[in-house]
Formats: sequence, structure tokens, C-alpha cells
Amino acid sequence: MLEIALLGVLSDTDLHGYEIRKRLREEGLIMNLSFGTLYPALARLEHSGAIESYLQAPATSKRTRTPLTGSLTGERAVAGSLIHQPVKSTRNKKMYRLTPAGQALFRELLDSDRSTSADRRSFDIRLVFARYLPSSARLKLLERRRTRIMEDLEQARLVSQETRKRAKKYGNALIEHNIESMERDMAWLNKLIMAETASRDDIPKKSITTSTTKADLPTETIGPGSEL
Repeated sequence: MLEIALLGVLSDTDLHGYEIRKRLREEGLIMNLSFGTLYPALARLEHSGAIESYLQAPATSKRTRTPLTGSLTGERAVAGSLIHQPVKSTRNKKMYRLTPAGQALFRELLDSDRSTSADRRSFDIRLVFARYLPSSARLKLLERRRTRIMEDLEQARLVSQETRKRAKKYGNALIEHNIESMERDMAWLNKLIMAETASRDDIPKKSITTSTTKADLPTETIGPGSEL
């Protein structure tokens, strides 16, 4: 999951470590990722050729000169104010960017049909980056998740019927809560699938015509004396 998330945030732009961690949190992907986990993961991706790093030089700024005031007291005051100004870092930033191999790997992982793609956390990460997939692949992603929830929901309802009499008050409350949550997820996924299906342009739309042609009229036998 971390691998997909890292490749995903680097798909838009080059980032350094702190920005990657911040972007993962802003996207709601991984909220509490430590640098002790982030940098080894980036090193593995770099070693595999999926990403590459480079040093970005800090922005240069002209040195501020102390203006001459003609007064020793005034010059001391100006110099004192400059001391307290924030100093920009002069360290080079280690930036990370996606390679062509990384782009191919990202799309492969994003469009994976493995069973893990139906898991909740894996699905959430894939859904965030579903904009990089074609419409047909997005539909498969949504339908796989819906199938998984349907299976879990059916199983939860069976368990609820079997354990309702034996479970205590809060045990039953938790079972009902889980069932209601899955039902809401089903409704949400159905809405997403309907919207995605309606927006697809690779499905030929049936043309509806209201005009009636001669071929559509019933054939009548023309006998003697009939008017043409």
C-alpha cells in the first residue's frame, strides 16, 4: 500500500521527503507515517529504478547591505534588526521524481486484479488515484469492492441471525452497526458506479428515433379497386 501511495503522490510533481509525508497526510492516505518508515521505502523504490533522486539547490538571495544613516546609533539599530531576520536554509534538498519504469509500475499496481485490491485500505488508496485509470478500469475497481462488501454483508447477516440470541446487548449493537456501515458503503458504491457508467464515452449509446419510416408500416395487400 505504501508503495502505491508514494508512486501516486510523485505522479503529479517532484517532492522532497517532508513534502511527500505532508501530501500523504493531506490526501488522507497515511496519517502517521514516520520518517523511519518513509525514507527506507523511498530507498527501496529508488534501488528498483521506480524513482530517482537529485539535489535541488536552495534559492539564492542577494545579501542585504546595511544602509548608512550617518548616525552610529541608527546604524547599530539597523544592524540589530537584520540579525533577527529569518535566515533561509543553504542546504540542498533531496528531491524524488518518478521514472518511466515507476510510471509503468504505478499503473500496474493501480489496476491490479489481485484479491488485496478488494481490501478496504488498499481500495481507499487506489480510489484516490483512480483519476489515472481509464473509465473501464475504474469500473472494475468499484465493482470488485462492491462484490467484496456484498460477500461480507451476506456473511454478517448470517452471523447476526445465529448469534442474536446468545450475544449481549452491546454485542448485538456492534453487529447491527457493522451491517449498517456495509449497507451504506453499498449504496455509496452503487452511486459511484452509476455515475461512472453514465460518464463513459466508450459505450455506444442507443439512438432513439420518434419518426416512423415506410419500412415500419404494416404491409397490406392491395386488391382490385383499392386506391393507391
